[in-house]
Amino acid sequence: MNGVCTNIIHMHQKKLKVYGGNYDTYVQTRSELEENQMKKYRWEQDQIAGMKEYIARFGHGSAKLARQAQSKEKTLDKMVRDGLTEKVETDRVVHLNFENVGKLPPPVLQFSEVSFGYSRDRVLYKGVDFGVDLDLPNSSGGPQWRWQIYAAQAYGRRLGSFGWHGQEA
Repeated sequence: MNGVCTNIIHMHQKKLKVYGGNYDTYVQTRSELEENQMKKYRWEQDQIAGMKEYIARFGHGSAKLARQAQSKEKTLDKMVRDGLTEKVETDRVVHLNFENVGKLPPPVLQFSEVSFGYSRDRVLYKGVDFGVDLDLPNSSGGPQWRWQIYAAQAYGRRLGSFGWHGQEA
């Protein structure tokens, strides 16, 4: 995957995080970030435990110790209010097995009534139908996993210059 990927998008707890670089860089960066997060989490939990112990022990003692306990309680409330670091959770492992199905009949992917634009007011293509076939040149992968979509290219020729993945139509 190192020869294919230039950016990795990781979804965790319904949030997306983008990592630049190849797959090995992603694994290393993510591992370092999780290690730092876990260190911060443990430090916060140690601080919280120490403050709670102090509050429970000296909260009803002499006036000086009670004031210190109140100060620690305010500090603890502020930490919670500002947000605590989440514990690092390991990802669930999913094993996928793709059986060899032989040659797939065209189209492998079919799109119907596709519209594309930069906004609702600036629609470039509307109601386009096209499909992706494995028999097209470069559509079955390659070093950059390029897929040429013949129908979209043909449709683009009628509109003028249209390139797909850096190729001129």
